Amino acid sequence: MLNKSKRAALRSMRAVSITILCSLFLAENLNNIDSLLATVSTEPTIQIQPESLFFGTTESYDTLLVVNTGNVDLVIDSVKSSKPFGYGFEVVTKDTTFYWFVFGSRDIEQFERDKLSLAPQDSALLITFSPDLCPVCSSISVEFFTDTLFVFSNDSLNSPVKILASGEGRPSGVLAEPTIQIQPESLFFETVESYDTLLVVNTGNVDLVIDSVKSSKPFGYSFEVVTKDTTFYWFVFGSHDIEQFERDKLSLAPQDSALLITFSPDLCPICSSISVEFFTDTLFVFSNGSLNNPVEILASGEGHPSAVEQANSNIPKAFVLYPNYPNPFNPTTNIRFSLPTEAELSIVIYNSLGQRVKSLAHHTQFPAGEHQIVWDGQNEKTGRVASGTYFLKMFTMQGRKNVPFTQTIQMTLLQ
Repeated sequence: MLNKSKRAALRSMRAVSITILCSLFLAENLNNIDSLLATVSTEPTIQIQPESLFFGTTESYDTLLVVNTGNVDLVIDSVKSSKPFGYGFEVVTKDTTFYWFVFGSRDIEQFERDKLSLAPQDSALLITFSPDLCPVCSSISVEFFTDTLFVFSNDSLNSPVKILASGEGRPSGVLAEPTIQIQPESLFFETVESYDTLLVVNTGNVDLVIDSVKSSKPFGYSFEVVTKDTTFYWFVFGSHDIEQFERDKLSLAPQDSALLITFSPDLCPICSSISVEFFTDTLFVFSNGSLNNPVEILASGEGHPSAVEQANSNIPKAFVLYPNYPNPFNPTTNIRFSLPTEAELSIVIYNSLGQRVKSLAHHTQFPAGEHQIVWDGQNEKTGRVASGTYFLKMFTMQGRKNVPFTQTIQMTLLQ
C-alpha cells in the first residue's frame, strides 16, 4: 500500500505529464491551424450557380450568379468557349452594369477594360441570351447546340470554372460587329500605265472604319477613294503611319461600299529614278473589324520610277474609263475618266440588245485631266429606262497618230 505522501507525489507527476502532452499537442496543431488560416487569408474563392446555361428557344436567356466566398478580392480575367460561338453577357453588380462579348477562345480586349472585380462576399449577375452559332457567317440554320464556357479568375484552386451551355442557337446578324469584305483579293498592273480597283463592302451590322493601309515594302501607292457621298485620296508608303488616315477615314455604314482605285505603284518614292521591273508586294488593310483584321491584298506587276519630280505629275498618263460608281445603282451613277491630252470624246450608252439608249457626250472637246459625268437613268426619248444591264462606251482619237481609243464598262440599273 502506498502511503499518502507517495500517492500525492504520483498524482502530481501524472498531472505534469498530462500538462506537457497537452502543450505539445496544442503547439503542433496550432502551427497547422496558423498555416491553414494563412492560406485562406490570401485566396479568393469563386462560386457560380447554376453550373449550366440552357436556351429553350433562340429568344431565350439565362443567368449565372457569381459569388466571391473568399476573403480577398476576386477578379474574372476572361470567359472563353470551346466552340467558335458568340455570347453577349450583361454584367450587373451592386455598383455598375457593363457588357462582355465572348467569341470562342479569342482574347477579347474588353476584359482588360471592363474586368469584373468582387470584394469578399460580393456577387454579380451575368445575363446572356441564346448564342450566335456563327458570328462570321451571313446565315446559318438554327440548330440545337452544346458548348462549354470557361470562366478564368485569380482563384488558383478553381480556375477555370466550367459552365455547360446547350439549347437552341441563333443565326448571325444580331451581334454588333462590322465585317469587311474586299474584292478582288489582289491587284495586278500589267504595265506601268495600268490601274486596278478594289471594292470594299461592310457586310456587318455596325459602322466599319478603315484605320490605315500599309504595304510590306517601301513602295508608294496613291488611292482614290470613291463613296456614294464623297471622293478623297490616300497615299500609302510602306509601313509608315500617314496622317491623312486620321483626316480622311473611310467609314462605311452596314451594307455600304466604296471603290478604291490605284495605279501601278512608285517603287522608290525617295529616288529620282529607278529601272522598271516586275514587283510583288502585300498590302494590309486595317479596320475596326475584329474578325478579319488586317485584310491582306497581294499586289504585283510592273512598277514605275518616281513621279514626284515630274513637272506634269497632275496630268493623267493614259486614257482611262473607270468603273461607274455606285454599281448597281438607282437612280444615278457617276462615270469618271482620265485624259492625258486634250481630246474630242464621245460617250454612248447601249442596252443589252445593242440599241443606243443615250449619248452623254458627242464629239465633245475635253481638256487633259480628270473628268466626271453623271447618268440619271434617262434615255433621250421616253424618260426613265427599265431595270437591267447597260453598256457605256467611250471612244476618242488618241495622240498625234490618231490611234482610236475605245473602252466599255458594264452597268446595272435596279429600280
